[in-house]
Amino acid sequence: MTSPPSRPLVGARFPEGWQDRVPSEWLEGWSPQTFDLGDGTTEVVTMGEGPTLLLLPPLPGFKEGFLAVARGLARRYRVVTFDLRVRFAGTPTWDALVADLERVADAFAPGRSVVLGHSMGAALAMRWAARHPERISALVLSSPFARTRAPGVHSWKRWVEQPASNPAAARKQGMNFIAEVGQQVSALIWARFMISLRTAFRTAFDSQSRFTR
Repeated sequence: MTSPPSRPLVGARFPEGWQDRVPSEWLEGWSPQTFDLGDGTTEVVTMGEGPTLLLLPPLPGFKEGFLAVARGLARRYRVVTFDLRVRFAGTPTWDALVADLERVADAFAPGRSVVLGHSMGAALAMRWAARHPERISALVLSSPFARTRAPGVHSWKRWVEQPASNPAAARKQGMNFIAEVGQQVSALIWARFMISLRTAFRTAFDSQSRFTR
């Protein structure tokens, strides 16, 4: 008896080797598991106990965008996050992303959840909330957008289908662009995050020093 063929990876995948470049405490409880989306797989992370907190990452869809805060949030919530789809059967659509979210939510976050999304994750959260308000106990949106209106050359803003602009250009350019610059984008995200974190610690230290003088 032959085993069924493995499904292809359709979720985003953060470049290998990053685990050695982050604080070890960030990795505590961070155990990705493969999840079947029907036509392919992605990775899901669940951590902690309590009310469900569903984290939807920004472009380019890496769940690791929440790595620095997941462990802290898991002290109070049951955190669920996953890699967003970057490979589609045909034209990239919001419907496909919403369907993935529904499948993940049904498996790992049944019932009502606090849903937090950043950038494209926030846009996805709004679409899911509009379709299933009964599944939302709270909606937290960071840098959201309802629709982008940009020339076709701005593929990074339009990698999913945008009916108001030029779908043909998005279909032609969008996913190729993501594949080419995904690593550069992720590196920029990490760099900006570390600068912000360093600034926050410096501000907190200076404030404490002034208070104790």
